[in-house]
Amino acid sequence: MNLPTFTKKSRNVAISLFLALLFCGSGIFTFTAVVRNSVQKTPFLTFSDVPPQSRIETILTEKGRATALQSGNIDALPAPSFPYRLSSAIQLPAGDYRDIILTVTDQTPALTVLVDGFKMEDSVSLTLNGEKAYTLMSFDWSGRLELEAPLPMGPVEACVEILGRTEILGMCHTIQDRGAA
Repeated sequence: MNLPTFTKKSRNVAISLFLALLFCGSGIFTFTAVVRNSVQKTPFLTFSDVPPQSRIETILTEKGRATALQSGNIDALPAPSFPYRLSSAIQLPAGDYRDIILTVTDQTPALTVLVDGFKMEDSVSLTLNGEKAYTLMSFDWSGRLELEAPLPMGPVEACVEILGRTEILGMCHTIQDRGAA
């Protein structure tokens, strides 16, 4: 069960309203307010079920600047500014590849997923915070598949899973709260 999280701004507004209500009554009250920040530590980018000897290269592009990131999972990274793009190239041991490109904006649709190296026997699933947004089977021979989805407010874990005939590849990215950006 996900507990609601509050942005710094909404938390400050709630505390201000609470203080105003206390001091508007007759008399002065003494109280102690405890504000607990429930930010969950989640990895910035993870890959799952990638075969051994695969090679992963990820590039973060924001504000017209491209930065090569470490290969594989990335636990922490300063939140990129919107819009940004994460491009991951996964070179499989058999010579096949899959490119997964996530483009995140602060406008609707907020998330665009492009899968390149898509095969006819593949299916792709997109989940947002553990709930399936899409599951698509192949329907053309172009080798590219593009999905778009609006993002709910708050931090979002967007996961793309490619189910092929012989392999399953997964990539998850934690998107910061767009309202707090």
